[in-house]
Amino acid sequence: MKLTMSLIVLGCVLTTTAMVADPPRRPKEPWEWTDAERIAALSDPAAAAARLAAHRERMQTDGMSDERSDGLAAGFADPIDVINGKRDPHLYFTWELFDWLVAICYVDDPHTRETFRAIKEREAKRTVGGLPPDFWERLDAISAAYRGDLQRERQAPSIPDAATRNAEMKAVAALLCHDRHTAFQEAKQEFGPWFERFLYKVIAPGKSAFVLEKTDPQIKMHVGRGCR
Repeated sequence: MKLTMSLIVLGCVLTTTAMVADPPRRPKEPWEWTDAERIAALSDPAAAAARLAAHRERMQTDGMSDERSDGLAAGFADPIDVINGKRDPHLYFTWELFDWLVAICYVDDPHTRETFRAIKEREAKRTVGGLPPDFWERLDAISAAYRGDLQRERQAPSIPDAATRNAEMKAVAALLCHDRHTAFQEAKQEFGPWFERFLYKVIAPGKSAFVLEKTDPQIKMHVGRGCR
């Protein structure tokens, strides 16, 4: 009997020790994911199929057909994956969120620009403690060169001479990648760790991407490094 009781006590002690020594690991925050982890998740066909099924189910629940949600009526191909920033923000690379932020918050149309900023300011106050003072003005200065490249990219197709047009498009493509990377790095330095939390908690939830064809996620990593 004494031996049995000793074994029971020893078992309880070992179990308690194990529970104390190995607490449950918290899930990674979206901004804590590495590029390699994002690529692995994006390359998993089973996970992509599950995301697509969840999207279709959500559309049916909302009373929308696949045709309306996927753009099939407009002649687009059936998507092979849908990345919903509210559900799977970790699947976006940081540069993609930065790209989307800059494209909309400095869009030419003043109504669109101000509406977007007002919405994001409210969401930032609720999720990340608000925006730093003069955030839009500081980001404006940081992203100026990159936005200039975007303007050149939009204008390049209208160049009449084919050789000149092709040369301009090639030059702009290289500048875009470099200047986006430079602007993003400067923004991280300017605003600190808060900035990436802002991208994933405030910008990502408003973004959805329909993947129409299989692409190499390594390309996104290459772009994220400034195409170097």
